[in-house]
Parts: sequence; structure tokens; C-alpha cells
Amino acid sequence: MKKLLLNAGLIVALIAFGFTTTSAQDYKLAVGARLGVPLSASVKTKIGEGKMIEATLGFRNYTYTNWVSVSGNYQKYTSLEDVIGGLNWYYGGGVSAFFWTYDDSVFGRNEYNSTTFGLQGNVGLDYKFENKPINISLDYIPTYFFGGYIGGFGGGYGALAVRYTIGD
Repeated sequence: MKKLLLNAGLIVALIAFGFTTTSAQDYKLAVGARLGVPLSASVKTKIGEGKMIEATLGFRNYTYTNWVSVSGNYQKYTSLEDVIGGLNWYYGGGVSAFFWTYDDSVFGRNEYNSTTFGLQGNVGLDYKFENKPINISLDYIPTYFFGGYIGGFGGGYGALAVRYTIGD
């Protein structure tokens, strides 16, 4: 299953890099929330024509494990204006750090802390409402983890994001 997801992600990335048409996003800065895994605060800023950087601060709470994540992703935008005005799709990648606390007292161990780093892919859809300062996006962020509490491929990351835009 992991190989299938990794291969699918690589195929999507290769197809995405084959497209060169980009357009300007309809905003310069967006601040809001990512409602997914992890639940996150998000800031997106335009760094050039068809290019953005997104920084997130996330939190996840499990029964015995909690973590806070910090990540940054570079995103390349391509317009889908011919389909729906204000719609773009994007792809990119970035890095992340996860700070874990883990309580394994059920199995006789004590609580401990760990740090894990990740390399992320990023693919999604981004829509800016016309004449309203609202942006929504839906994305998938496959992550390869190394070091610390968890290692290997993680395919369960992504979110629906809602943001307030500045600088239309």
C-alpha cells in the first residue's frame, strides 16, 4: 500500500512538473486555518508570479500521543480559470518538524519526548472568491518522516483550508 501511494505521488509530481502555464494568484497574503491532519494555523504569501510559500503550525492529539508541527511549503500555481474563475491547482514541496510527547504507561513505560523531521510533497486546489476576502483550498501532503518517534512514509496528511485574504 505504501509503495502504491508513493508511486502515485511520484506520477502526480512528474505530470505536474510537465505543465508550465501559471497565473497570478488572486491574493498576496492569506491567513487562516487548515481543518485536517494536522489541525493547523496557516499563512500563505505570494513570492512571485504563480509562486507562494505556506507556513503552518499544527497540532494533533491522540489517546497516548500528542504532537506539534511546524512546516513550510513552496507551491507553484497553475490557473484553471477556463474551468472556474478564481480556481488554481498547485504542487510543490517542503520540510517539517514534529515535536512529540508520548505516554506509553499502558505498557509500563513513562512519558517521553521526541522530534521527527519530514520531507513533504504538496498538491491541491485553491479557490479565491470573487469580490470577497475569502480563500479555500483542499490539498494532499504526503510526508516522508525520519528520526525520532516515527519513520517512513505517511500518506494521511492534508486538509481543507479557509483563509482571510489580504492584497487582492
